Amino acid sequence: MKIERIGKHTIERYNSIDELPTERFFTYNRMLLLDSGIGGDMEAVDGHISKIMGYVAREKKEEATQELMNMRNSFYFVIENMNPKHLSYAALIHRIDGKLMTDFSDENLKKLIKQLSEWGANRGFFEIVIEAVKKKFKTN
Repeated sequence: MKIERIGKHTIERYNSIDELPTERFFTYNRMLLLDSGIGGDMEAVDGHISKIMGYVAREKKEEATQELMNMRNSFYFVIENMNPKHLSYAALIHRIDGKLMTDFSDENLKKLIKQLSEWGANRGFFEIVIEAVKKKFKTN
C-alpha cells in the first residue's frame, strides 16, 4: 500500500498489482483503456479532429466515422468532468481517512475524483501518480 496526503486527508491506495483485488484491477484497466482510445480532455478531442481530417483526406469513411464516435465520447467525458485516467486512480483507493472504499461504480469513481479535487488534487497529481503506477505494474 502507498499512503498519500491530499490536503488534510490521508489516502491509502494499492501500489502493487499483487495486492490489487481482481475487480479493482479490471476497473483500473478499463479506465486506462478508455483513456488510451478515447481520452477525457480537450487534447484528446484535438487528436480525434486531426485523425478525422486525415481519414477524410484519404477517403476512409469508416475510420472517420469511428473517430467521430470516439470524439463524441471525449466531449461527453469533458462535459461530465470525467477523465478516465483520473478515474483509474480512484479505482486504486483502498481507504480515505481510515474509511474503507467499497463502491467502485463509475458514478462513485467520479464522486471520489471530485472530492479529491476539492481537497487539492489536480490534473498534475493524477497524471504523475498514474504514470508511476503504470510503470510499477509493468515491472511486476
